[in-house]
Amino acid sequence: MALVLILGTVLKYVIPARGMNKAGIPQSTLVWGAVGGVVGWFIGLPLGLVLGMVAAIFGVEYLRSRDTARAWKATVQALKAFGWTIAIELIAALTSATLWGVGVALVAAGN
Repeated sequence: MALVLILGTVLKYVIPARGMNKAGIPQSTLVWGAVGGVVGWFIGLPLGLVLGMVAAIFGVEYLRSRDTARAWKATVQALKAFGWTIAIELIAALTSATLWGVGVALVAAGN
């Protein structure tokens, strides 16, 4: 069970980072996206989290490239990376919980 969680923790950082690097988006964009999400969270719960993150990523990428289309493409790629992070973490947590439940059932059946 611990191995599943450890593997999930490693993969949730490695897989999205690969996609971001392949698309040529620096890690600082994700940092600014997270900052924008936190600011957005306090401005407008809970939709502000997503809107703040999207606005920050778009703004940073627009300032970096000075091209709206490229900034939007980078924003979509960053959102996909965040989505992969959430999906990997969810799969690892559900797998771990399932293994725990099977273990409890096996121990209960043995008594």
